[in-house]
Amino acid sequence: MPNDRRPSIAGGTDCITQVTHQRHPWLCSNLARHALRTAINTVRHNYPFAIKPESFL
Repeated sequence: MPNDRRPSIAGGTDCITQVTHQRHPWLCSNLARHALRTAINTVRHNYPFAIKPESFL
């Protein structure tokens, strides 16, 4: 959805859905979890945000 626009609201909440190509379960591997954790921490360094545990279903 490249044309999706949302207002920037300080303290607002965004929701994302993570789906892999053809729903391959590679995000369940240790390598993928490490890569995702590293990417999140890298982005969080420049753009502080929190991931609430209750968000995971």
